[in-house]
Amino acid sequence: MLVWETIVFAAAGLVVGFTAARLLPGRLPRRPLTLGTGACAGVLGGYVTRTVLDGPGHLPVVLLGAVLVSAALVSLLVRSRPPVAGRARTDAARRPRPVRARQVRTPIA
Repeated sequence: MLVWETIVFAAAGLVVGFTAARLLPGRLPRRPLTLGTGACAGVLGGYVTRTVLDGPGHLPVVLLGAVLVSAALVSLLVRSRPPVAGRARTDAARRPRPVRARQVRTPIA
């Protein structure tokens, strides 16, 4: 039974990773990393949820836990949007820099 649950958890994680890769292709790293993260997170989330619920018999809830953990870990891979061409990267780049007073060195007599 445990082998089948592992396969189901990994498949659920793969579905999450594949869906994320299809919806956000430019904001995620390479597809194998996204799919691998989804599968591993699905297995991890499934086992943690199964352990918390104290054993077998709660497959729908455990599968939901696997999907939620997988989605959470795949979301950590999402990068911010690339900057628009011709615009400054940050607001700090557009602000003028404050002028500092120069330090005057006095010779030691």
